[in-house]
Amino acid sequence: MIPKLTLRPPRSHRLTAFAALALATAAYGGAPQTEMLVTPAPQPSHAEFSLVSDYVGSGSFDGSTEADGNTFGTAFEAFYRIRLGNAWPAQPDSGWFLRFGATSKRFDFGQTGDLPLPAHLQSIGARLALEYFVKDKPGIFLEVVPSLNFEDEIGTDSFQVSGLAYVSYPITPSFIAVVGLIGSSNARNPILPAVGFVWTINPEWTVLAIPPRPRIIYSPTPTLDLWAGGEIVGGTFRVDGDTGRGENLQSAIVTYKDLRAGAGVTFRGWKPAIVELGAGYSFNRKFDYYRAEKGYAIDEGAPYVQLKVGLAF
Repeated sequence: MIPKLTLRPPRSHRLTAFAALALATAAYGGAPQTEMLVTPAPQPSHAEFSLVSDYVGSGSFDGSTEADGNTFGTAFEAFYRIRLGNAWPAQPDSGWFLRFGATSKRFDFGQTGDLPLPAHLQSIGARLALEYFVKDKPGIFLEVVPSLNFEDEIGTDSFQVSGLAYVSYPITPSFIAVVGLIGSSNARNPILPAVGFVWTINPEWTVLAIPPRPRIIYSPTPTLDLWAGGEIVGGTFRVDGDTGRGENLQSAIVTYKDLRAGAGVTFRGWKPAIVELGAGYSFNRKFDYYRAEKGYAIDEGAPYVQLKVGLAF
């Protein structure tokens, strides 16, 4: 599936990756599946752009010997961050920031067979976030994402609102816990908890244990990361009126979910660009028409590749 380029900053500021992981958590709640760049420290004004593209190979649908499918996904995000001031809660080297921008994503499905599935799913939306940083580390985060999630036809029933709220707390200088809530108006579970932690074991090793993109990262140099982990990709969409005829699924809500595990490399040596290349295995892809109590799954695994490119100014 995005949720923005979750890339780690130089070693002395690793914990700013916390914000990226929390945002990524919203991706599988129905918010646009994008990955965002994370800067070593928030600037008074700052612009970032990211583009993600991936491909998942073909696999057979559960219970069918004739239907199979592959997936090609793309996501784009642009945002601008401005500093608001040093309001409550007052701490040394702290401040509030406003971040606003636009996001889009699209999944194209190459499928054979006659299952009642969409040819593609896509979304366009806006992101508005309020962030509080203490010594360049995120402490409070509030975000709302209004979006249109659809197949081809855009209507008022394509509109949905997703959101995220979290706070982080340093247990020790190297271990920070995060607790929050994610929500999406069209998801099967409109509100879910978001819990995890970031553990900086030493200058080379970091554990980012926050779904939907947990990772173990090894940094042999300040500009190079080698990582392994899992990922949940997907979102919730409204299909067209002519999709799923005969199955009573036309204009229905569908949640697409892709469960993956993989490894890759992140390179930050070409400033202002950040490049990430990953590959791995998709274990399960599912189309869940949960309101109609119907679902179709590709439970035959397939390899995937992914490329992410970002710019920060």
